[in-house]
Amino acid sequence: MDEDQGQTSGDPHGEASPTAGQPDAEAAARLLDKLRAFVTDQLDDDERAMFAVLLAPGVAMAYPDDEVVGFSADWRTAALPEALAETLRSGGLRVEGL
Repeated sequence: MDEDQGQTSGDPHGEASPTAGQPDAEAAARLLDKLRAFVTDQLDDDERAMFAVLLAPGVAMAYPDDEVVGFSADWRTAALPEALAETLRSGGLRVEGL
């Protein structure tokens, strides 16, 4: 709750969100909202495709294996476009501590 403005965090109108009182859920909802806006407003089609490759493993982990029948995905690094893989390596980007 933003005490200065009397608003619920993440909602500019002060209405309670469905995740109110759940800091992790609120942070996740804010992150997804920002990702949607970023993908829509900032990325071109080629960038969107590469971004999807980066996000796919995490998104796939959010769903139980049996939820989407008939679809399976193998998210090995071999599926990563080489230009994107090289850019990640040369930029030194790593995700640790997960």
